[in-house]
Amino acid sequence: MAQMIAKAMANQDRANAEQQAMINRLADEFSNELNNLGVRVARLEDRVGNVKVTGDVRLRYLGSQEKDGKFVNDGTNMRGLDYSKGSQFDVRARLQFNAKVNDRTDVVVRTTTGNMELGDSFQTSSSGSSLRNRPTNIHFDRAYVNHKFGERVSVKAGRFNQMIGNGLIYDDGFDGVQFNAGNHKLNFQAAYGYGIEGGFYTRVNKRVNGEAKNMYGFSSDLNFDKVWVGGEWVKAAGVSNGTAWSAGLGYGNYKISKRGTWDVKVQYFNFGDNIALQSSRWEVPYDATNRYYDPNFHGGPAYVTSYRGYRGWLATAHYALQDNVGVTGYYGFNNKTNKSICENDKLPNYYRVDLNYQF
Repeated sequence: MAQMIAKAMANQDRANAEQQAMINRLADEFSNELNNLGVRVARLEDRVGNVKVTGDVRLRYLGSQEKDGKFVNDGTNMRGLDYSKGSQFDVRARLQFNAKVNDRTDVVVRTTTGNMELGDSFQTSSSGSSLRNRPTNIHFDRAYVNHKFGERVSVKAGRFNQMIGNGLIYDDGFDGVQFNAGNHKLNFQAAYGYGIEGGFYTRVNKRVNGEAKNMYGFSSDLNFDKVWVGGEWVKAAGVSNGTAWSAGLGYGNYKISKRGTWDVKVQYFNFGDNIALQSSRWEVPYDATNRYYDPNFHGGPAYVTSYRGYRGWLATAHYALQDNVGVTGYYGFNNKTNKSICENDKLPNYYRVDLNYQF
């Protein structure tokens, strides 16, 4: 029977809609026998239904040095609990559904749990802050349609991930439209819409005196066999002390899908006090969401940004323990504010370890 189904699958393109549905049902029922005959599961996935399910699970350890009685965050800012205590564990799970409408159109939806701290269910902060969201709420963070116009041109619309430049300022959720043209050697991309994560929405999308805030810059992301050289420079137009840059060097060939691969990186970051990371690719916690509760703020008690520029180093290492299982370590050190006036303050070091599984 399996041999007959395999022959039918080989000629499925000639079948009508009713016959194709029957072949798909039989292929699903006899999938084990077909695998034994050498008919690849990947092909079955293309034939049986049009939805592919993937996902990942992350167990994360966060740690922060205590300096002058404070950690990196005080637990009242827009990042929630990240680095708000000496050490903490959390877990996150995500599922992604990719539905193939036809050969050129895909619909993608992803759901996530957010970061659930182990051993500590949601609690409001002592000051009653409304900024901390329930991390255990399952929500959709990706929902978009991608359509290909030929082999080298595509358009994406909805809520998707958008990396600006090399991800120094922003690499996260984006509501809008994205246009892509090119191949793996040369690519052009343009996007229009709204960054929705971190402090990006309130600090970049909003208009000041009727004029939108603009940024420009350039980046490099070069690989020479196992050597990586990367960097980026960004300028907030018309803003004093609004320049940010990074430079980094790495070595290795890490792929989470390949056991035994690894890499290491070291990077330096420098942000003026009027420009900040919003939701960066590089996982630096000193960003535009840092704030503190000031009971003596003029106009009454309020949450006030504590960000005063940033400069510091970040070391990163990845290792694939098994196929699709990887561990990542981060260590941020020699962190300081980067004020345009007055002396700079030393900021706490931070560290993090992730255990990731993808399927």
